Amino acid sequence: MRFKHICPLFLAVLGFTACSEASQDFHFTYFTPTSTKVFYADQQTDTIHLVSTDPWTASSSAAWFTFTPTSDQPTGSEISSDTRLNFVFETNTTGSVRNAVINVNTENSIALPVYQLPWLRVSRPEPVFLNADNYQVSAIEATQMRCSLGVLAVSQTDSVKVYNYQPGARLTAAGNEWFDAIDTTFASTGMHVVKLNYRTNNTAQEREVKLTFTSAGISQEIVVKQGKKIEQ
Repeated sequence: MRFKHICPLFLAVLGFTACSEASQDFHFTYFTPTSTKVFYADQQTDTIHLVSTDPWTASSSAAWFTFTPTSDQPTGSEISSDTRLNFVFETNTTGSVRNAVINVNTENSIALPVYQLPWLRVSRPEPVFLNADNYQVSAIEATQMRCSLGVLAVSQTDSVKVYNYQPGARLTAAGNEWFDAIDTTFASTGMHVVKLNYRTNNTAQEREVKLTFTSAGISQEIVVKQGKKIEQ
């Protein structure tokens, strides 16, 4: 027996079922941005977004690193949920790089490592990261961070750039015959540019001065090296 007429309601139900079944085979879960998260020693908060088509739960592998929320799912007509994870973590006073892993359990489970450096954020001079054998490596592989600024023998003005995540950070340096003393306190967080004044080096020797950048009880040394007198 052939049907010459098909009930419109039946077609609607059939179409809905097919779409529903198809959507069950379409799954994705990912973090955005996708780049590795690296925190600085005095940093205590950050965020990332987790996008997923499925219900998920998440946990941290380390006690020093936590986040909220730890679960979510798409609601209503949403194809996927876009959830901001709010990170909370301790300052790193261990002297070493440490890491944790965000483990996400869902249809397609994923994991994301995060790292916290034991150093403060310095933009100028650009830091150099070294391992125990003094070979240059990435920040998360390093055991030491060196900040060295080279300047000419002639009198000049230069600057350093530092970033503090905690208020009340300081940049200090003892003055001498060629370098003006520095004692600057940063009441607010963020990037700070501090000008440095040098006088001409009339000696035949290079000379240096050490600046100390301190935030949340953690200190970072910045070395300024001035070249020797240029022979005419």
